[in-house]
Amino acid sequence: MSRSEAISVVLERLRAEGIDTSFYNIIKNLQQTIIEEFQGGDLDSYWNQWRISIYNAARLDPTLQITRDNSDEDKLLFYSFFSNASPDSVQQTAKADFSTTTLSSKRLSPKDKAEIKMIYDEMIESKMWRLSTGKMVEKSMMDLAMKCDYEHPCHSLILDPEDRLWEEYFTLEELEEIATYKAPTIPTSPSELDRYLALLQQASTAKECYHIALSESFHVDDEGLCAWVQSTICHASQLFVKGIDFDQFSETDLLLRPYHLLSTVFDHSKIDAYYGELASDATKAAMNQKRTINDVNKVDRPEPDAKVTAIYRSGGVELGCAEVSCEQDMENASGEINGGHLKQTKVMKDMLCDLVKKKPELVDKLCIVGFTVMGSKINMLLVDAPSSGYVVRTTRTVPISFPQSTYAFADGMGKLLTLAFAGRQLLEQSFRTYASHKSSISNSITISTRHTEPSCFLGYSFYSSSPLSPSACSSSPSLPLSKRPRH
Repeated sequence: MSRSEAISVVLERLRAEGIDTSFYNIIKNLQQTIIEEFQGGDLDSYWNQWRISIYNAARLDPTLQITRDNSDEDKLLFYSFFSNASPDSVQQTAKADFSTTTLSSKRLSPKDKAEIKMIYDEMIESKMWRLSTGKMVEKSMMDLAMKCDYEHPCHSLILDPEDRLWEEYFTLEELEEIATYKAPTIPTSPSELDRYLALLQQASTAKECYHIALSESFHVDDEGLCAWVQSTICHASQLFVKGIDFDQFSETDLLLRPYHLLSTVFDHSKIDAYYGELASDATKAAMNQKRTINDVNKVDRPEPDAKVTAIYRSGGVELGCAEVSCEQDMENASGEINGGHLKQTKVMKDMLCDLVKKKPELVDKLCIVGFTVMGSKINMLLVDAPSSGYVVRTTRTVPISFPQSTYAFADGMGKLLTLAFAGRQLLEQSFRTYASHKSSISNSITISTRHTEPSCFLGYSFYSSSPLSPSACSSSPSLPLSKRPRH
């Protein structure tokens, strides 16, 4: 039976039985066909193929009306067919925003699953994160990791307490404890920033905001913060001369135009912003550590899905990154799921791991900072290791939208400027902590054996051992974003 025939049979049966022909019910009744047809590859593309096929089949009958009450629920149900999660449990999970789930279209091979099991099996229980209830966080994470057929952050010991999938493994009280234990604190804004932004709030349009910004003059060396706000307002307000259409922006457009501030905020900082499709040095180290003497080549150029849009460094130390996608819908976009929720967090964990392997005493004192841009929306992502053990935790700020109306310009830009500068403060804080700390590792020479207890239990993210694709051999050069020549 062809796909279109299978869809027609389901539609007729639902209608004959008086069952609502909702997208959810149609997909649920097509489960066996959907699974049998899947030949591997990108699950997002496969989802889109089925979605289009269902709508095309429905158009053949003008009396048929397909209802689509909850697109999040529909997609989660579809993905559940390729994991061990039941449709009923997925239906409960889908009641939350899709942005709080961490599904991936990367299928795990049997070898991948064996490697992941080994990672968990080799953990020392006394070094695990024990909650006040007595529950070991790593053991609950292992339960989910062993059930997933597709990659999830738990395979890299990354825990997002806002991911609704964890509600099957932790109580709400336990998730709250995970989220708040040694939680990172967002720095307060400097008084001069608050004062200047309050002045700009008097504007009712982008043009007025532009003129108010220019009404004051600032010395770049002594008043760099306000000078940055002024130049950012002037730059952003120019976007409203012709109007803004985020649907037409490429990822490069997003970085160079509305989110220009993600680089210029570091113009007067010890932190440098580098952009391009970049591979983190920490991620290269993570991939290379799996190589043995029998492997011919090192991974100098990791696969494309291990690269991010921008990396924040200081003195060769990687402290954070940015991931930019031109997909507009942050709640449903596949790029945000596979990028901000998986790829970016893995890269950020690698960065943290790289730092604490050199200075293990700082494992619970450092925070890696990231920005996730999805079209007109942005949020800040923080990765830390509060338990000093195997797990890293992610914390996200509420998404902020770039103002798309001239009347919302002053308020929207105020929020974006505050977010960007808070990210800079956190990055600088981590660098100061790292640079000023003198490691207590003994200078004495010790023979290493496989039984030697490591000074730090935080490991790199999980990466598949499958061969790299040919496309991974190309890499674009990068310049500091704030120092790239402008024409």
